Amino acid sequence: MNPSVPVRLAAWTFPVLGVVALLGAGVLPVVSPVRTAEPVSLPSPGDGPRTPGRLDSVASTVTEHDLFRRSRRPAPAGTQATSVAMTPPPPPKPALQLVGLVAGAKPTAVIAGFPGTTGPRVVRVGEVISGLRVRRIGTEGVEVAGMDTTWLLTVRKP
Repeated sequence: MNPSVPVRLAAWTFPVLGVVALLGAGVLPVVSPVRTAEPVSLPSPGDGPRTPGRLDSVASTVTEHDLFRRSRRPAPAGTQATSVAMTPPPPPKPALQLVGLVAGAKPTAVIAGFPGTTGPRVVRVGEVISGLRVRRIGTEGVEVAGMDTTWLLTVRKP
């Protein structure tokens, strides 16, 4: 055989195989077609549940067996959630307003906004109204303490 014959044969074989591969790739699908499953029949309301047991038993199974942990074992004792007693939020702080001051031997003040009262109240030093104690009454204003807060009230000028 002449050495040029195998070279010629190889020269024609590879392009022919390339054309066959291109035609096959264009005609044959890359992914096999999805086979459709049989139609699913939905249960009628009269059939009842298909699984025995109730939803609460499923929930208890999930929590008891720790299905979402890799080891399927309970967490260490330090990481368990503990129930915290919920305390109601503290009552809102009142918006006290100093209406007027009266100077004299026993200074008095007129304050509006005490919780549980309507309208302004006349107060003296040491009085406790709705849990709020009047600490000091001076010419510059009034100091009221209570509910973990201290108010320094001054008369607003018009």
